Amino acid sequence: MRGTKRVRQLLWRWRSNPLRRHDDIVGAWIVLAVWMVIATGGSLIGVLTAHPADESFAQLRRERHPVQAVLVESAAPTVNDGAGTPYDQIRATVRWTAKDGSTRTGRALLDPGQQAGSKVVV
Repeated sequence: MRGTKRVRQLLWRWRSNPLRRHDDIVGAWIVLAVWMVIATGGSLIGVLTAHPADESFAQLRRERHPVQAVLVESAAPTVNDGAGTPYDQIRATVRWTAKDGSTRTGRALLDPGQQAGSKVVV
């Protein structure tokens, strides 16, 4: 008898109520359906996009490798303005030879104070 009373208390919302309108029931089912679509749709989209993202990241890892480059311009140390930047490196222009033999030029993060013509690994 005691367990029956507890079950009634837990399920009090589902009992018949003369003040409960049909619109309230329909609204509750719509909210439940929308949340189910959001939960299953979000999970499905996550699963479907995980594999292409992994392939893209793997391709980026295969394409990137360290090369030796020559510093085109001096990496002059910058004046610290007290902003508290977490980076100790600066951008400088470097030149390197690609696998196909062509010469490439680009900017890379380097330690400050290096002179033009020095060799760096980027």
